[in-house]
Amino acid sequence: MRRLLILTVGKTHTGKSTFARTLAEQLPNSLIIDQDHHATFLNTHYPRLVPTRGTNNVKHALTRFVSSVAIERTDAHLIVCNANLSRVNRLCLLNEQYPPTVFHRIIVFFDVSDATALNRIKQSDRSSVVIRGELTYETLIQKQVVEPPEADEADQLYVIRESNDVNSVIQQIKQRQSVK
Repeated sequence: MRRLLILTVGKTHTGKSTFARTLAEQLPNSLIIDQDHHATFLNTHYPRLVPTRGTNNVKHALTRFVSSVAIERTDAHLIVCNANLSRVNRLCLLNEQYPPTVFHRIIVFFDVSDATALNRIKQSDRSSVVIRGELTYETLIQKQVVEPPEADEADQLYVIRESNDVNSVIQQIKQRQSVK
């Protein structure tokens, strides 16, 4: 049976990390690869390597390295938790790192309104300043542009629009995992 690869897609504060943690608690032999953790690690221990603008290539390289170790040294289902806003970047990631011969690839798209995300920011205990520079999460949400995923990008596509969609999607993923 192929391992599962669950790739989250969505703007900041739409529930991707919370979903990943909840899924990992219910999906045996799963591992979360969360790019926010890599960004925090770099900001804490190697702040001089974090660019002030542009693509954070070090963060992406760290995530790629952690993913490759997880693929080579475990048989775990992988929950890859980052924004994955662009179709081109998602397809590159899926085709280069997570081949369909090894993984049944699932995209979970968080199609949550900006108003909901902004409300979550107000209720969050996270710092309101994004790790790089003085950019706030409020500004980031307004700047982020999501190319919604299409069904042909992965083996399955699920869409979460509200919190009550989460349990249904998790149950469907768990059922997929049990199919041989």
